[in-house]
Amino acid sequence: MSYSVNYQDLGIKKASVFCDCSDIRENETYYDWTRLKDQKFYQEFLNNKKNYALYILDTEDTQLYFKCMDRSTSKNNSIVLYVQSVLDYTDDEQVLGVLVFELGMEEIFAPVFDANKQNNNYHLVLNKKAFLGETDRITSLIDSAYRFKDEGIIKDDDKIFFLSNIEDYDLMLVDSDFIDYKAYWYSASLNSILIVLSVGVLLTVFMIVLSRIFKKINDNLNKMDSIIQNQFQGRLEVKGGDEIGEIVRRYNQLLDKINSLITELINKEVAGKDAQLKALQYQINPHFIYNTLDVFAGSAETEGNYELADGIAYFGHLLRYNIKGSIYSTIEKELENAKRLVAIYQLKSKGIISLKIECPLYYYNVRIIKYLIQPILENSILHGCSSNFDNLEISISVLELENFIVIRIVDDGCGMSKDDLNKLKNRIFSEEEENNLESLVNTSIGLK
Repeated sequence: MSYSVNYQDLGIKKASVFCDCSDIRENETYYDWTRLKDQKFYQEFLNNKKNYALYILDTEDTQLYFKCMDRSTSKNNSIVLYVQSVLDYTDDEQVLGVLVFELGMEEIFAPVFDANKQNNNYHLVLNKKAFLGETDRITSLIDSAYRFKDEGIIKDDDKIFFLSNIEDYDLMLVDSDFIDYKAYWYSASLNSILIVLSVGVLLTVFMIVLSRIFKKINDNLNKMDSIIQNQFQGRLEVKGGDEIGEIVRRYNQLLDKINSLITELINKEVAGKDAQLKALQYQINPHFIYNTLDVFAGSAETEGNYELADGIAYFGHLLRYNIKGSIYSTIEKELENAKRLVAIYQLKSKGIISLKIECPLYYYNVRIIKYLIQPILENSILHGCSSNFDNLEISISVLELENFIVIRIVDDGCGMSKDDLNKLKNRIFSEEEENNLESLVNTSIGLK
């Protein structure tokens, strides 16, 4: 705003907005409107039915006005204030605050000053108070001026004084040089009218500039409403480097943050739904599966295939352990699950898969995340044997390190190349759930 009014160079010294600043931090432009509550001109403005007014502050009132904004002035001159209500664009009767312009008297009333330099005696009267020229000379004529303001002249015995009235601002221009009633006074009247017209043109230009500023604000407010109704899609166009442009930039940043949070929330909800669906899939009629496995195991044992019967029994135990709803288990149960898993893979392998476990008894009841060991153990077996005839030794050790319990899984298998290892790490840490790495990725996500 400061940039806009300075750019127009209309004699505006400073523009200040007084409003409810609960959402805006006070600065050299924006103030809380409670600062004006003790100002005389503000009380008059509240009682005025118009949404705008012009005021002249004397030296004392000027000091009080500067003091309410925590400003100091080295000059004792009076100042001119133009006060404009800030209305809600959706309700013309709802006042949001006031806009106060500090005007330079010599700039805003330049035509009057220039005329007086040519040996004229023009005076300005605002709210029945003279403030320009020899005020004592015109004070006695003020009452008559208001009585005859519509006629454009003041009749005082055989003297005629000319005046011109700007009713919108209760502003009156009076020429204290009188002429005889019979004298030809048209030239003086014309001169007064031209001066008033000049002041009116200047005020009109000022109002046009002010209306453009408010139009820009209202346009942005309408676009903000449209963006909100469109699910925060779209952005405001940033024009200029003034305060309005800065507000638009901050609003666009806020929209970006809101969209980012919405996207993050949607992704989390989708991931949660997928997990619920998979859990439901795993829980479909588990008792039927257990009973069927028992039938297979009994049949294999009857046929004398004890190795197969043991494998089916191990698989049943694994299935029961995995289907149980809790996401936590103990180190003891995880290690027992690891033993059954190795026994099942031993059925497939022609080589020998041995498992060595080192875990102190006092760690057995420590709660940990379920399935923490299983996916890592499976990858040791799948990637540790280059063929079905290779032997593989896997070691699981549980120890304490810097107040953390560490579960270390080591195998003596063939391993994988650095390129394959890097690819595996990228897929784990990017949380991509793909094919045979899904359980290992899920373990990584759970640890995060």
